[in-house]
This record gives sequence, structure tokens and C-alpha cells, in this order.
Amino acid sequence: MRRHDRGALDVFGPARNWAFDGVITMYEGPQVRLDPQAWDAGFAAGKAGEFSNACPYQPMTLESLSWHSGYIEGKAQRQDESMP
Repeated sequence: MRRHDRGALDVFGPARNWAFDGVITMYEGPQVRLDPQAWDAGFAAGKAGEFSNACPYQPMTLESLSWHSGYIEGKAQRQDESMP
């Protein structure tokens, strides 16, 4: 991930302008920028076991997308840590 000057995270790295050669990597395709503070808050909520409806941001906003993305990762980490 790269952090941009406005603090947004570029999840898929730099844009690619290559011709399709039959191989798709995780760096090709759409770019998604996330708000790092909202992502961190969502991660903490997911790791703490809060419900996903605890998102404090308006639906369909960059902050909401970022929060939910972090929430999913935090919840996954919580589940991984609880496994023997």
C-alpha cells in the first residue's frame, strides 16, 4: 500500500497501463483509496467484536467504505487470534 499526500491509502498500488497479456495480478484493475483514520477505527471495532452497524459514518462515503474495510480486517484478526 502507498500513502498519498492527502493521507489516503492506495490499496492496489500504482496504476498500470499495460496491454493485457493473459495474466492478472493483484495490482491490475480499479484503484481504491481509503481514509486511514476511518480504516483504523473500523479495524479497532472489528477486533473488539463490535457489530458492523456501529459505523459512525454516512453510508456510501469514502469514510464508510474505509471503516467497513478496516472492520473486516479487524474481525478476521480477532477470529485468527481466537483459534488454537
